[in-house]
Amino acid sequence: FVKLHQAATNYGVETLTLEDSTKDPQLQASRDEILEYYSCVMDRFVNKYNVQFFPSVNFDFATTSFTDAVNEEIWSVDAGTVVDARFTEPDIPTTVKPAFDYNPECVRVITPRNLVDSPGTTDKFCVIGGGKTGQDTIIHLQDRLGVPPQN
Repeated sequence: FVKLHQAATNYGVETLTLEDSTKDPQLQASRDEILEYYSCVMDRFVNKYNVQFFPSVNFDFATTSFTDAVNEEIWSVDAGTVVDARFTEPDIPTTVKPAFDYNPECVRVITPRNLVDSPGTTDKFCVIGGGKTGQDTIIHLQDRLGVPPQN
């Protein structure tokens, strides 16, 4: 249920515009439009610019090798310089455990993604995080699940 927080014209790479891949470039691109767009971007990088793309791997900076997350195969990287562009990445709740202590016997902590098909949710919620995902979660709780604002 999370969407881009600006129109499609504000996203994408310079060599291939996202808005050309959407039904309405002035609106937020859908999940399927975003996935299809970045699939095309990667295909173009691989075919035109001789880029090697290794999805679903974990990189080990100490050994400059990466491990395939699916079959655990390990490859070494022969590079004089490794550019770590992750510093701007946000912490994604589905991949990072909460940075706070809580008692699981008293409260259940789930990610926004798990809220969609999480049976047995309570009628009272506390959304931690005031960023875009937190705001999208509140809108989802109120508009789709009918949770009143006081809950």
